Amino acid sequence: MKKLAYLLFATAFLFTGKANAQVASLASNSADAKLIIPISIVASASKTLNFGTLLLVSTTSETKITLAAATGNVTSADDLRVKPVGSTNSRAEFTVTGEVDVLFDITIVAGSVLTDALGAGADMSLEGYNFSAVTTLDVGSTGNAFSINTGTTGVFAVGADLIVGSGQAAAIYSGTYSVAVAYQ
Repeated sequence: MKKLAYLLFATAFLFTGKANAQVASLASNSADAKLIIPISIVASASKTLNFGTLLLVSTTSETKITLAAATGNVTSADDLRVKPVGSTNSRAEFTVTGEVDVLFDITIVAGSVLTDALGAGADMSLEGYNFSAVTTLDVGSTGNAFSINTGTTGVFAVGADLIVGSGQAAAIYSGTYSVAVAYQ
């Protein structure tokens, strides 16, 4: 019994004592944080989404009118039904304020329509929104992602497709749409 007690005591002492052969090891690493300014957006009062004057040649079927964000040009999917005339068309422009070199996405809130204030025509929908950098913006990997490349502001343009319905009445149509920006 004495031998067993001595063996247990010696074993406990071996495992609780300091081992001089083991050397302590220590490593350090860095920690970083980047605080960025909030992102915001302002619509240009003078650069609005304007499809201009459209000639209703035939209203027998639906036609898509495209306003390109890159150029501001308006084209018709079928000039035999609806034809752009005149030069009052314009792409919309928005100024975004945010952090340089941080990607942000542009999104459009769904449900945008143009209505006739007098009630003569059916609503026309806006869809197929497209975006283009105007100043101090770099384009990201998708068509709706951008980053500010100089300073803290940049300008982008918005274009869209206007769907002119079958039997659409001649009238002046207007409406609103909402654009949102958010960091990725």
